[in-house]
Amino acid sequence: MTQAAPSHAGPVEEASARQTQQTRQERAQQERTWQAHSAGTESLDGERLSRLIAAIEHTSHGTLTRLRRFHPLRQPKAVVFEVESVLSAAEISTADAATTDRWSLLLHCLALARARRVQRDAATTGRILARLPMSEMRLRQLLEADFDRLADLLPRLARWLDAASTQIDWQPLAELLLHTGTDAEARADRARRRIVRGYIGALTVTGSSPADDAAATEGRPAED
Repeated sequence: MTQAAPSHAGPVEEASARQTQQTRQERAQQERTWQAHSAGTESLDGERLSRLIAAIEHTSHGTLTRLRRFHPLRQPKAVVFEVESVLSAAEISTADAATTDRWSLLLHCLALARARRVQRDAATTGRILARLPMSEMRLRQLLEADFDRLADLLPRLARWLDAASTQIDWQPLAELLLHTGTDAEARADRARRRIVRGYIGALTVTGSSPADDAAATEGRPAED
């Protein structure tokens, strides 16, 4: 009967194997921790977004009018009271001026769109954008935009949604706005993929191709 050859691994090889195993375990633990943190922070963003929409729904007509009329990054003094009041009502605090700008811009967009809380599976972001219809070219512009460009494009989209009397799941768009160009860019990337999957899925179901630019602008409010 043939016996297995004895191991000739020396102390150096055994130490190396133990180090490799330990490194793999540490990486796996880091991945689990990152995933848990990511899920938690995304859930927190969703909760804050829900509170913000609820605060807008209950704000006064005058406050809503000013939030819709004035761009918070171009005319911040005109809406500083309204922005701070609604953020406070939604229990949203920000750590610095840059983060405040992002939440202020999100608030402006939600007000422009007259956003309401929606069932996400019924108002999937990409699906709704495909049905507006938004052309592939315009969607690419939105997803490839930096924060300064988003500050122009998202209010335009919000006006378009309002003109079409259409509600949408704002969370992926909020994640784009809050995280593009920050240390949390990976979260913006996940939002982009989520939007694209919904958009392509809607086109696949209907058997249509992306709307051309002319069709995408039909019935759409004039852009600034």
